[in-house]
Amino acid sequence: MPGPERAVVAVRKCSAYEPEAVREAVSDAVAAIGGMGRFAGPGKTVLVKPNLLVPQPPEKAITTHPLVLKSVLQLVQEAGGRPLVGDSPSAHKAGHERLWTKTGMLGVCNELGVELVRFESETVTVKAGQRMLCLSARALNADAIVSVPKFKTHALTLMTCAIKNLYGVVPGYSKTAYHMEYSDPVDFAELLVSIFERARPALTVVDAVIGLQGNGPSSGGRPRHVGLIIAGTDAVAIDAVCAHLMGFGENDVMTTNIAARRGLGVKDLAHIRIDGPPLESVKPQKYLLPIGVPMRILPAGITRIAERLLWIRPSFRQNCRRCGECSSKCPAGAIRVVDGRPDLISGKCIECLCCLEACPHDAVAMKYSFLAGLFLA
Repeated sequence: MPGPERAVVAVRKCSAYEPEAVREAVSDAVAAIGGMGRFAGPGKTVLVKPNLLVPQPPEKAITTHPLVLKSVLQLVQEAGGRPLVGDSPSAHKAGHERLWTKTGMLGVCNELGVELVRFESETVTVKAGQRMLCLSARALNADAIVSVPKFKTHALTLMTCAIKNLYGVVPGYSKTAYHMEYSDPVDFAELLVSIFERARPALTVVDAVIGLQGNGPSSGGRPRHVGLIIAGTDAVAIDAVCAHLMGFGENDVMTTNIAARRGLGVKDLAHIRIDGPPLESVKPQKYLLPIGVPMRILPAGITRIAERLLWIRPSFRQNCRRCGECSSKCPAGAIRVVDGRPDLISGKCIECLCCLEACPHDAVAMKYSFLAGLFLA
């Protein structure tokens, strides 16, 4: 009697961001799961969604590399589809133009004649699970979404890859409200999966040539060579593979667990077929995990109790340039500016780590505050 159908995840080696090497790896990985024609046939509008978190250059490994995006866009065009590129990073003072230019997206899109779209301009309120969510109409109205996330650790969610990349279809300013409304890590993970469920990509292509390790997803992390392109139609399976490559246990990442429980994909590696080299042969050694791992991998009930005993709090390094991004992006209003420098009101902190994500200068550090919850309101 045949066993359960297995998800397929294509893994291809790609040692460096060289145009031909990236193009070959992306093309080969997509071909292994049926080719781009499955998702981007003639006349179809395809929303290609990279990770454009902050206006940082590609070598920082915070955003999707433009060569990976370019290869995906070329495949869409060759299949006859009409690609658009969009993301909605949390609002930065620099604005969209600087973000697109700094990350290399503008150059690629201009070269290929592809439109860059702002998700904030057209929004729609939709029901996702028990929630009503404000999402991008441009994303939801596309014939298909192709997600192109970056392979990164994340101080709040442990990992940001296939599932969490879809948080970008939330218009920027709504992200702040959602962080405040769903401040509990378990609730926030449920929210991320609800968004993913409503805007599920037809195809996911992960930029894992150079990943980000440590206290990502922004300048708090450190670039790390991984040397891979990873692709598939099952984003849950992709996240399970990526979590394994990073060194997480199979039940550590809440978004993967929740999505699998809802029937949105396969998380059990035994039921995932790897098209490519064995994972153990390409797994990085001692990939640096976020500081929040011990806290985030506890069961939900224990996590809520432990939050009263062990809190994670930001501190601000001497290299702070007083740009004010951390204060302006804090959904809880827990960071005030005193004499030009950020100052934390610890009792208001909700541990969303938006300050870490927003800081463009690696000036935010995360530290444990043991037993602080017993004394702070």
